[in-house]
Amino acid sequence: MSAAHERPEDPTGGPAAPADPPALAPAPRGESAGEIAWKQFRANPLARFSLVVIHLLFGLAVFAPLIASARP
Repeated sequence: MSAAHERPEDPTGGPAAPADPPALAPAPRGESAGEIAWKQFRANPLARFSLVVIHLLFGLAVFAPLIASARP
């Protein structure tokens, strides 16, 4: 091994400590499947209208005892 590839020595005479590994940049954050689905859902007007209808039907089902009379 040539002298250029040897580990440099510290002033006390022992081998120098190995250098710290280079810091890694944080990986770019991708979109999750839920984020992609929500973005596609918001872009679709029919899907949004359907969600409103489902919420209305759910609300009617929850408050049905208050809306309907007990007598047929």
